[in-house]
Amino acid sequence: MVCRVTIVGHPDWLESDRLREVRRNRRIECVGTDTLDSLLAGGFDVLAGILLLQFLHDFDCCIATVQRVRESGHDVRCVAVTGDIVEAEARRIVAAGSWGQLLESAAPGTYCQVITQVAAGRLAYPTDILNRIETSGGRMTLTPKAGDCVERLTSQEQDLIKLLADGLTTTAAARAMGMTPQAARRLRRNLMSRLSLRNRAMLVRYAIRAGLVEL
Repeated sequence: MVCRVTIVGHPDWLESDRLREVRRNRRIECVGTDTLDSLLAGGFDVLAGILLLQFLHDFDCCIATVQRVRESGHDVRCVAVTGDIVEAEARRIVAAGSWGQLLESAAPGTYCQVITQVAAGRLAYPTDILNRIETSGGRMTLTPKAGDCVERLTSQEQDLIKLLADGLTTTAAARAMGMTPQAARRLRRNLMSRLSLRNRAMLVRYAIRAGLVEL
């Protein structure tokens, strides 16, 4: 299978030795290279297959581009190329709908591997990120690293998570904790929002990873 790729980024990066080697790969057909400004001015009709998008200084603009491509109806899968892997940025890249994230400094072989992986319909993120991606209603969410968040939870918050993960309803958990159902529901909503958890199944998985409950 030959993977069709459009590469968008800074002119210096587009002409780098790294990308020249990628374009020479027989399994990859580069159908075009462009700057982000030119792509946004011309529209997405020129895109095909994979969009390899270099995230430059205007991070918000790149995020918006990934979202627009996802919502455009074109059969195009974005891969974000970044200078570093930063947790907060990775969370936004995942939520925007990117199929992968690749370090700009990666070897040409890694570029080719990510492109072919995404073309085959598989997400291509670093393992630590990939293992924390949850999908619900067609949207992806990057859940926090359990160890990073559990230390910032109050004892009351940890107790509520444990009870909910054990299968109790919010009302039953409130009774066990000696609080009103309204206060428990408010605490649950705030927790779910802070931890980027969309439903109870995600909460249970978080609680297990954080060591709050045992299998």
